[in-house]
Amino acid sequence: MQEMYGEGSDYQQYKNTKLDDLKKRMGNAILTEMRAVDKKERMSDFKQKIAIRQFHALEKENQQSFFQKYNGRGNNDLHVSVIRLKQAMRKTFHDYKRERHMDEFDQLMEKE
Repeated sequence: MQEMYGEGSDYQQYKNTKLDDLKKRMGNAILTEMRAVDKKERMSDFKQKIAIRQFHALEKENQQSFFQKYNGRGNNDLHVSVIRLKQAMRKTFHDYKRERHMDEFDQLMEKE
């Protein structure tokens, strides 16, 4: 380097300046790339959330249209059947819970 710039020049300063410049450029390039990757990931997450919301909205719309199709024509048989089935299951579940609690109580009484 000294031969290139001459005996009286400050070639060491020139070398340090060029190395600092290179480090700054490399750092800026890395930061720019990191920002681009982060932005792409955030957009991907955002698009995924939108897709999930759209899917749930479509699913809900399909459920509503299914019941409206049967209820809208004056056919309440399906709706009534679903309500009766829910009530029967609820009663069965509560009966099962009550029997289980009674069995546990009987077991406790037998231990004492």
